[in-house]
Amino acid sequence: MSDTDFIHSHAGLLHAAKSIRTFFLHAGHGWYRKIKKVGLNSRVGKPIHLNGGAFLEIGENTVIGPNAWIDLFTETNGQTFTPHVKIGDGVGIMNDFYLSCGTEVIIEDGVGIGPFVMINDATHQYFDKDTPIIRQPLDAKPIRIGEGTNIGAHCSIQAGVTIGKHCHIGANTVITKDVPDYTIVTVGKQREVQIPY
Repeated sequence: MSDTDFIHSHAGLLHAAKSIRTFFLHAGHGWYRKIKKVGLNSRVGKPIHLNGGAFLEIGENTVIGPNAWIDLFTETNGQTFTPHVKIGDGVGIMNDFYLSCGTEVIIEDGVGIGPFVMINDATHQYFDKDTPIIRQPLDAKPIRIGEGTNIGAHCSIQAGVTIGKHCHIGANTVITKDVPDYTIVTVGKQREVQIPY
């Protein structure tokens, strides 16, 4: 993918990252040493909250907008976890992104993610009605988002979900089940895309 294609496909985020340097952290910044891997030409907006950067891999030509909250947790309420997050090449993630991971989250190449999207691979179980839910055990299941998929603003991707390649998830949608390749999902509706060849 050329630089021009990348800029056009990610609403100018890379261009903004190069032009407005005060809003983005750079590879020379000490903050990058907290991340397991950051690919060439990738930018991360600031401010950012990052916990568990040693378990995070970011591919090349990827942009994460400002105000991201990325939490890769290894322990909570006495449970232990081994998180792994891999964000592919050419991914564009807008502002106010929230990602919480205790198992594995894979975001494949060329994925676009709108503002205020939440990806959470763990949910609290409800075993004891007298114990606050946030103190009950977590059930963590991996999430995968296929290449070339676009996720609209204010979406929530829940534990155990696989979204296929080249899907479109409309704004304000909560995804709790797998989505096949080439599918459009909007609030209350899901349909397969018919592509003429």
